Order: sequence, then structure tokens, then C-alpha cells
Amino acid sequence: AQVYFALGRLDDSASLHEELLAMNRRIHGSRDHSAVASALCSLGQVRRAQGRLDDSASLHEKSLAMDRRIHGSKDHSSVAASLHSLGQVYLAQGRLGECALLHEESLAMVQRIHGSNDHSSVATSLCSLAHAYFALGRLDACVLPYEESLAMYQRIHGSKDHSSVASALNGLAQVYFAQGRLDDSASLHEELLAM
Repeated sequence: AQVYFALGRLDDSASLHEELLAMNRRIHGSRDHSAVASALCSLGQVRRAQGRLDDSASLHEKSLAMDRRIHGSKDHSSVAASLHSLGQVYLAQGRLGECALLHEESLAMVQRIHGSNDHSSVATSLCSLAHAYFALGRLDACVLPYEESLAMYQRIHGSKDHSSVASALNGLAQVYFAQGRLDDSASLHEELLAM
């Protein structure tokens, strides 16, 4: 299913994810289980890629609810990932306020999980939150998360070119441009071109 997804064969991927979900439900019955929550999330990602956003949101909402029931009030990477995935679907649906709230919760959780350590899930959450704020037109609010995300990605990947660094550079450059900080934006775009 993942290979088909990577190849862009979304219908084939969806079919296999549906089969996996059905199998996990037969195995685990009506009990909450991480394998079922994961299958819901994976199928939700395929539905999002297919443009079936309402289906995707429903699957991600079910996955998040199950992850919360499994883990309770404890911080867990599965809950944080479900929050993030649902936030991405809400962004695509234009549900920007809800998207920002989910990304704020996801970021807070991964920061508690990883503490002050640099981690790609923290950097990704920072970048996603900044993107949500940008979509909401909250330009001043999105600068710091983009800057922190960029700095963290650069510490993680060092001097190697990486798509995550490029994404954070591009996002921050767009914010600077929208704020009228044209020299800062141009500098970041030059850095992007050099990658």
C-alpha cells in the first residue's frame, strides 16, 4: 500500500489500506488498538491525496479519537501524529482556526515528549503551525515558529541539503515577503537556490 502511494497509484493504495483496516478490525474486534488507529490514519492520508477531504477528515478524526482513548491523557507520539495529520486535512479544507488549534496541541505535545532536544517531529510541528498561522494571515505569529523550525532542521541536517530545510526556508521567505522585508526574503531565496 505504501509503495503504491509513493508511486502515485492512489486507488491501488486505498484498496490495500481498506483491506488492512478491515483485517485489523477482524483481529481486534470492537476494541481500540494502535494497529486500527494506524490503519485509519494511513487510509486518511490516501484519501487526502485523492482529494477526498471529507473522507480523510472523518478517518483522521476516528484515528485521533482512538489514539486518545488508548493513551488517555498521557503524551504519546501517535496522538501527536494524529493531531498533526488531522490539522493538515483541516488546512486543505480551509478550516484554518481548527487547523491552528490542532497544530498548537501537537507542537506542545512533541515538545513535552522530546524536551529541549532537537527532533524532526518538533521541527515539522513548528513548520506546520507557522504555515497555519500564515494561512490565517497572522504574519507576526508565524515568523518565530518558522525561524525555530529552520534553525532546528539546520542543526539536525547540518550542512547537507535537505527538503525539510528547503521547505522552512521557503516558508520563512514567503512571510518576510508578505511583511515587506524584501531584502530578508531575497536572502533566503538565494540560499534556497544555492541548495
